[in-house]
Amino acid sequence: MNSEKDIVEDQVLRKAQRGLLFGKPKYGIFVTAFYKHKLNVDDPAVHSGIVGAARDVITYALDLEKAQGTESRTRAIVAFDPDQWRKWYKDDPKLANLDRRPLGKRLVPDSQKFLDTGGDVFFLLKSDVQGELEKVLDYLQEKMKDYCRNFDVTKSQPPSKRILQNSFTDGVANPSDAASIKNYIVKNDGALSGYPGSTYLLSQKFEFNWAVLGNMDKIQKEDMIGRKSGTDTFIPHKDKRAHIACVHVVPDVPPVNGLLRHPRIFRVSMPYGHVENEPGREEGLMYLHMCNTTEVFKTILKSIAGNDKESKLGEVCLDRLISAVQPLQGTFWYVPSAEELELPTLKERRFDILDFWNVRSPTNDYLFYNQKEYLHRMTTGGYIPGDPPVTESSAC
Repeated sequence: MNSEKDIVEDQVLRKAQRGLLFGKPKYGIFVTAFYKHKLNVDDPAVHSGIVGAARDVITYALDLEKAQGTESRTRAIVAFDPDQWRKWYKDDPKLANLDRRPLGKRLVPDSQKFLDTGGDVFFLLKSDVQGELEKVLDYLQEKMKDYCRNFDVTKSQPPSKRILQNSFTDGVANPSDAASIKNYIVKNDGALSGYPGSTYLLSQKFEFNWAVLGNMDKIQKEDMIGRKSGTDTFIPHKDKRAHIACVHVVPDVPPVNGLLRHPRIFRVSMPYGHVENEPGREEGLMYLHMCNTTEVFKTILKSIAGNDKESKLGEVCLDRLISAVQPLQGTFWYVPSAEELELPTLKERRFDILDFWNVRSPTNDYLFYNQKEYLHRMTTGGYIPGDPPVTESSAC
C-alpha cells in the first residue's frame, strides 16, 4: 500500500467533510436542530456564529479521535437547510441556485410515506468507540444552545451490520470507486451549483410495523426485499413490488447521457431502538441517502410510491417494504464541503467508506475477489508504488 507521500491528491474527494462516506459505524447519533423562533438567522453575526459552532463540533469530534486513536473513527458531519444556505450566500453564483426543498409537508405529493418535517441543521455523529458520541452530543448542544430551541435526537447502536432482525446488509449497491462517487454522489469541479466535495442528503426516519413484518417468514421477507438473507444475493424475479425493483429506476427511453441511465445514490441505514419484550426487533430505521442532485431522490421516491392507482393519498405504496413502515421525519439537506466550512481538507486520496466488500489476498497484491474492491483500490492509489493501473489509451 502506498505511503502518504506517494498518494496523488484527489482534488474533489479530499474536500468532502471527513467521514461523509464512512458507513455502518458501531454507534451513531442523528440530531435535527431547530432555530429559536425569534432568531434573526440572516444577521451576518448570527450566520457566522451558527457556522462557527458547527465547525467547532466537527473539530471536537476529530480531536476525540486523535486522543483515542484512529481506530475510533469518531466523526461529526453537518448539513443545513439548502434554502437558508442559498439566502446566506445569495451573492455566490455557485450557492445561490442550490436545489430547494419542495413546498408542502410531503416529499412526494401523492404519498404519505415520505414526509418533509423540516429542520434547520442536521448533525450525523459516528464512532466505533462507545461513549465518544455522548461527549460530542453534549458539546454540540452546548455550542448550539444560543441558536437552537430544540434538538431532536435519535441514537443508534446496531447489533451488527445487518438490518431487519440481522437479516440483510444495507448499501450493497453503493459505489465504491472514486470516479463513480464524483459522478453521482458529490459535486465535482464541473458542477453549476455547489462546491466540489459538497452533496445533498435525504434523511428519513421510519418506524417498523411489526404487526406486518412479524407475520412474515424468511422467504416472504426475502421476496419483499429482493435479496437473500445471509448471502445478500439478488433474487432474479419480476415482482415489481420488491424493494430492489422499486429503487432500481430504469427509464423507458434511455437518455443519451450514460450517467443518467440509472440514478445512483450512496445510502446508509442504521436501526434505532428495540421493541420491548421482542428480542432482535428494531424499533425503526434512519435512512440517509446522498446524491449530487435532489432530482435523483425525487425520481426514486416516486418509483417507490407508485402511481395514482397504487398510492393516491393512501397508506399503501408500491414498495412492499415501505408499505410496512410508518414515516416519522424526513427532509432534504445540503452538506457543504470542508472548504465551505473553512475546515482542513484531506491530503490523502483514500477515503473512509462502507467496505464490506474489502477482501484482500494476504499473499498476492494483484488478486481481486470482486469488482468493487478492484475499482476502489485502483481509483484511490491503492496499488503498488510505481505501478499504476493500465488505462485503455495507454494499453493501445
